[in-house]
Amino acid sequence: MRFSILFEIEKREIPIDYRRKFISFLKKIFSDYDKTLYEKFYKDKDSIEKAYTFSVYLGLCQMAGDKIILKNDNIILNFSTYDTEIGLHFYNAALGSKYDKFNIGEDNFLTLKKVNLIREKVIKGNKAVFKTFSPVVIREHIRKGNRDKFYTLKDDAAVTVLKNNLKYQLKNVFDFDIEKDVDSIKIRDLNTKMAIVKNYEITVPCTLGVFEIEGENYLLDYFYKAGFSSKKSAGFGMLEIVE
Repeated sequence: MRFSILFEIEKREIPIDYRRKFISFLKKIFSDYDKTLYEKFYKDKDSIEKAYTFSVYLGLCQMAGDKIILKNDNIILNFSTYDTEIGLHFYNAALGSKYDKFNIGEDNFLTLKKVNLIREKVIKGNKAVFKTFSPVVIREHIRKGNRDKFYTLKDDAAVTVLKNNLKYQLKNVFDFDIEKDVDSIKIRDLNTKMAIVKNYEITVPCTLGVFEIEGENYLLDYFYKAGFSSKKSAGFGMLEIVE
């Protein structure tokens, strides 16, 4: 299920690390709607795999130090999930927060104005061309030194790291072994570039643009609906189908 949420912002500015504000928004509406649902996703489990992703559209804007200056009063949150039950809960939680003000700091507030259900596209066959609605993060966690290394699709090791991540993420999503299907995935860079994004006080190299994925149809469908690669539920890896 796919949704578009329209917000009105009081001051035309937002922190450069704005994704964390929308994570807080999701936490708040889920908590207000159903404590059990909130605890399933977030309580002491921020690393739990979540079958949803989101992206934020700011419209025309410009960078100004640690802030982004907006040209208008509207911000759009796009939300997508593979799980219909999660989608229904999100829709009801968002509707229950309609016209509420959400504090994003420095005496600035977002007001939820509208919730729209977006018609999903259908992937036919075993190939799909995607464009990024939010940057794709490819992360390798290195135990020695407890650090992360990030890749873009331009890097030689990126696809290998990506497939390892997908095997870990999806091992409990489907009730059959997905490893061979993940190994057989092919990714073709059509028009991507690197972007540097600030996320929780660190800078993260990401991939933006258009690429093709060839693989089993059920995997393509999952990537489209739940997001692709790392940090999906933190506002990364949301994809749209290029027709």
